[in-house]
Amino acid sequence: MGDIFSIAGGIGGLQLIHEFAHWIVAKTKNIRTGLPILLPSAQLGIFGCITPLRSFPDSRTCLFDFSAAGPCLTFIVSIALYIFGLIQTVGATTEALATFPVLPAVLFKSSFLIGTLSTTIAPKIMMLPPAQPVPIHPLCCIAQIGLYTSALNLLPLGRTDGGRLSTSVFGPKSAALLSNVVFALMCVICLTKKSVLLIFWGLLSLIWQRSPEIPTRDSVTDVNDSRILLYVAVIVVSMLTLLPFPGGSAL
Repeated sequence: MGDIFSIAGGIGGLQLIHEFAHWIVAKTKNIRTGLPILLPSAQLGIFGCITPLRSFPDSRTCLFDFSAAGPCLTFIVSIALYIFGLIQTVGATTEALATFPVLPAVLFKSSFLIGTLSTTIAPKIMMLPPAQPVPIHPLCCIAQIGLYTSALNLLPLGRTDGGRLSTSVFGPKSAALLSNVVFALMCVICLTKKSVLLIFWGLLSLIWQRSPEIPTRDSVTDVNDSRILLYVAVIVVSMLTLLPFPGGSAL
């Protein structure tokens, strides 16, 4: 029972980090925001929050910085926690392992990124049968949720963080087209790979965050090359997180 509360607290802490990063950038960029609206998830516990904008960002660069701050910081923290948790698991005593939460081995192959980190630090886990229960440090459980929620939020859909990033990089019209393409691809993936996680996230995005974002005051000036490179990097990392490791299946 203690592990459940500690894991739930850790997941909530990652979401606070996400929202705090948004808040800091919003203050520095003079962007007014509404109260975050929690999005519960039957699979992850939480998908994240909807953070509405209450004022027009000055530029596409401001919108980019605001949108990137939350998921990027949460991604970095989650990767660090996962690596540390794996190291603690590998070095744990038999008595300590008996107190850890248990996950089926198949979950470690549900993400290419998680599978790669696990193969590097704890390769024996990746050789276990899919249904084999694996004791794992609670930080790994927390970090996995943080990685999945960040990856989902970075998909270029509607008014999600990823949708706002694509709007700042490509402009509103191209971002709307990209959002429709991603929705279509998600439908194909859901039908072929039966990804429950993508089904629910797609439905939530379609219902609550499909409409375009409010425009920036300066919608003509492009973001600089370094931000475009960051955008490409976060999309790649997001895909690596959501795509399964070889031999695994998506959540």
